[in-house]
Parts: sequence; structure tokens; C-alpha cells
Amino acid sequence: MEEERKEFEQVEDLTGQAAEAVNDASEEVEETEGAPLLSDDSYHPRPTWQKVLAWALLAIVIAGIVLWYLEIATAGSLFGLLD
Repeated sequence: MEEERKEFEQVEDLTGQAAEAVNDASEEVEETEGAPLLSDDSYHPRPTWQKVLAWALLAIVIAGIVLWYLEIATAGSLFGLLD
């Protein structure tokens, strides 16, 4: 029981040290570059053509799945390939 507590404390110490190291590194980057790693200006929405293409491809996939299930439901006689 005592060993588990010591191991848990060691893990907590290492976690704290890692968090401090990350904070120190991010502060150093901010000091050297003068800008935060993520700013409010970093978000750029996707172009409209990409959104339209994504919706069109999603519709094709859904139509394919519906046709596949319909083919299964009609035991292969829907398209007449397995007469």
C-alpha cells in the first residue's frame, strides 16, 4: 500500500513537472515571437466549393447505401443481374 502511494506521488510529480515545462516552453515562444501560438485571426472558414462538394459526396454515399439495402431486401432481383 505504501509503495503504491509513493508511485502515485512520483507520477503526480512528473505530471506537474511536465505541465510546468510545457508552460515554460509556450511562454518562451510567446516572448521570442511576440505573438501567441493561436490567435483569433488563425481561423479561416472553408471555401464554399468544398462545402458543396462534401454535401454532394455525402448524398452519393447515402444513395449508394440505400440502393444496396434495397437490393438486399429484394433478394437481388431489383437490378435483374442475378435472375
